[in-house]
Amino acid sequence: MGFMESFRASRLNHILQRILRVFQFLSPVISLGLFSSRIAKIARLSQRITRSNGAVEGILAAAVLYTLMVMILTFFIKHGAPKFLRWLLMVMDLLFMGAFIAVAVLTRPKGGSSGPCHNTNRYTAALIPKNQNCNLPWGTFILAIVSTFLHFLTALFQEVKDHVKDRRAEKHAARDGLENGSAMHISVKGHGLDKYPAKSHARRVVEQLKVAEGLLVLAATPSILYPNSDQPQPFRQDRYFYYLSGCNEPGGYVAYDIHQDKLVLWLPEIDKRKVVWSGRGSTVEEALEKYDIDDAKYISSSDGPIERGMSRRTTLGEDIQQTISLGVSIYSLPDSLPGSLIGDWLYIARGGESQLQYALNCCRVIKDEHEINLIRRANEITAEAHKAVLCGIHDFTNEADVEAAYMSVCIARHAREQAYSPIAGSGPNASELHYVKNEDDFGHSQMMVLDAGCEYSCYASDVTRTIPLNRRRPGTWPSEEAKNVYKLVEEVQEACIAEMRPGKSFIEITRLSFDMVLDGLLELGVLKGEREEVKEAGTHYGFFPHGLGHHLGLEVHDVAPQGPPKSDGQGGYGRNGKREEQRGREGYSRNHSHLPALPANFDIAAHSPTLTTNGGAHHADAGHPDYSVLQSGMVVTIEPGVYFNAYLLDNFFLHSDKHTRFIDKEVLKRYMPVGGVRIEDDILVTKKGYENLTCAAKGNEMLKIIRGSAAGSQEAQQ
Repeated sequence: MGFMESFRASRLNHILQRILRVFQFLSPVISLGLFSSRIAKIARLSQRITRSNGAVEGILAAAVLYTLMVMILTFFIKHGAPKFLRWLLMVMDLLFMGAFIAVAVLTRPKGGSSGPCHNTNRYTAALIPKNQNCNLPWGTFILAIVSTFLHFLTALFQEVKDHVKDRRAEKHAARDGLENGSAMHISVKGHGLDKYPAKSHARRVVEQLKVAEGLLVLAATPSILYPNSDQPQPFRQDRYFYYLSGCNEPGGYVAYDIHQDKLVLWLPEIDKRKVVWSGRGSTVEEALEKYDIDDAKYISSSDGPIERGMSRRTTLGEDIQQTISLGVSIYSLPDSLPGSLIGDWLYIARGGESQLQYALNCCRVIKDEHEINLIRRANEITAEAHKAVLCGIHDFTNEADVEAAYMSVCIARHAREQAYSPIAGSGPNASELHYVKNEDDFGHSQMMVLDAGCEYSCYASDVTRTIPLNRRRPGTWPSEEAKNVYKLVEEVQEACIAEMRPGKSFIEITRLSFDMVLDGLLELGVLKGEREEVKEAGTHYGFFPHGLGHHLGLEVHDVAPQGPPKSDGQGGYGRNGKREEQRGREGYSRNHSHLPALPANFDIAAHSPTLTTNGGAHHADAGHPDYSVLQSGMVVTIEPGVYFNAYLLDNFFLHSDKHTRFIDKEVLKRYMPVGGVRIEDDILVTKKGYENLTCAAKGNEMLKIIRGSAAGSQEAQQ
């Protein structure tokens, strides 16, 4: 760490900044007092002033008004005014500084040529007592000049400081792979600048735990080889570990001492023999520079993961043993610390279930500003990749072409890692929710579902667009049926997004989506019969067989607490390792056996018994929030879809007496070639409503891009 970095982190720097802020406030106050006093004094002494005097006093009056404006504008600038106002204010400062000095010189002690004691006429001379000094006293004269310079210099210092801070953030972002001016400024208030806010996350988790002491311990994902192979499996960091460390390196541990408020990152010791083959991880010095932690230590390579020795005199095992001997709780997740050293200490309170996972989930479901910016950046890159597909779709003939075009942009933008395997399904493949083969020719397919989102710094995007396939007329609908289904899904999504706001139940928005799909299919003629009878039978689920959306963050299907851990084994994360989400899906299958099982973690299930009881009314546990109700800081996908999946319809609906009477098979036959349509955006819930983080083109904008690219390609060929 260099001298400037050390100085920025020092207490002296903070004291100097506070002193400058005081000066910046006092300087306009002093100027205001001096010039106001000057005008009042002249008004008492003189009733008639020459033009020369009037010009000076006019400048003084303008100075008073300007100083008031400075104080008001400074307040607004500190509360988020446009950046150009800061530069405008500085230019005005410079101009008025010259004017202030001119006034001071013209009215200087015993020599000013424009005070009422000079250039007086017979009227003003008679009014001025001989012993009255009309010019500025020496002390006031010096103070006026000093305060004016001080006001400008403090404003200049603040602007330079902000500019240096922005440049430093841009350089940091560039090292992370942002390019060509698209870098964003991500900063952390408090414990370190421009770092992932791991310490803040640790403190939030402890607030959820509601404990005063203890040790949180989580493990990173280790490097693993494929079975019977010397090739490593792709590394993907444990998301809970990352949330408390910001470290995307394998094999480490993170420990947070609650009482001491100390976050320590334990790193694998560097094996010099392997560096030439696969590089190395961070040194402790580099870790302290990169990560928002209090200390970093090495793990030695001897013995087991817990008993192995540590450098710097202490070991993680010793910390754990000392914690146990003091009777202090250890908080971890199953398998985070293998071995018998801590044993039952991993499972604490309420029937032996871990409180830590629930606390982590409660924190992760509400994103901070840093996390939101990472999701926003992931969406920006994803949007560029989707646009590349739209620009080339008129020439593509195979699903592999689509995936290649998409991935090439992500890789070029340093976002090789995907939040999930890209889905590029055409024709009937568009009706398979998690189709990932991406190898079929388009043939006579009418639509293609592109569901693809990259990761950025471990944070996911999740974007789906449905693209018309029409080689004869690119950018137009291949059939009226394709257009009708797309418009239906588009209307459903827009209506559901409009409902996103704090305090709104996501279950209610999900029901809205199902009702709108039901009404739309009745209007198109795919479904028939009395609306309430069709709804009671659930026939429309055959065309919309998944939930409306899910949380988004470190996972594409991010965590959400289903309820606090209980001593009876319901909820939380018990010794058997069964997650609460699994129980929700099992309950869904039990109560809706006529429907296919939902994909793992696909949705915030509209019918999951962990979210709804007594016909859908959710009851939060006493003292705990209801996380099915939207809160500011949540990021949730909105992804309605309408599908014509032959397997699903044949096996569950068309041959069921309960459903077949509500399906018009002749109309359905016309719609089957559409395959499927899904549109998905990532929505941030804000204090006053929502923000759509997804900027990929859809609807008419999507069609316009396809047509424009096809037309440009034809012109180039001619």
